[in-house]
Amino acid sequence: MKSAAYRAARLSVLLVTVCAMALSIGMVTIDCSEPQSLARFWTAALGTMVAGDYGEFVLLAGTPALGLQKVSEPRAGKNGCIWTCIPTTGRPRSPGSPH
Repeated sequence: MKSAAYRAARLSVLLVTVCAMALSIGMVTIDCSEPQSLARFWTAALGTMVAGDYGEFVLLAGTPALGLQKVSEPRAGKNGCIWTCIPTTGRPRSPGSPH
């Protein structure tokens, strides 16, 4: 049976290996009450264009992409914001695999 210290060290190597994967931001989505109005503001501010208008969701062209998502209920305080990350270096490797 392996010692507790060995198991803890192995777990920490696993966490570091999985967490070391490089990520980039693929899209930022903002909750709002009027996506088309907000799209007019952001296209002017960023010098971009609308890539798709789906009624309750507007997608702006760019990297990262900017999504404006309609929410029906009013929100007290700040609007919700969702960051969508994508891996940039492939799949995470398991401990002991060649780099």
